[in-house]
Amino acid sequence: MKTPRSAQPITAETVQLLATLNGLELAPDRAAQLAPELQALLEIEAQLDALELDTLPATGLPWEPFTQGASPETMP
Repeated sequence: MKTPRSAQPITAETVQLLATLNGLELAPDRAAQLAPELQALLEIEAQLDALELDTLPATGLPWEPFTQGASPETMP
């Protein structure tokens, strides 16, 4: 079972802190504009995470999980 995310809303101060930690200077009014957008993205991410689709990993070649252990002799 996955650990639920914090229900705390994202504030302009949080956005400014994240920007500062990434070496960016962000004006308070711009941070206030970005906060609801970031909140929406995090909520969507949580909804997608809750689906638990058990999808294939997004690394390597797309067909790699289907051919592991296969050799040209055993491939159709």
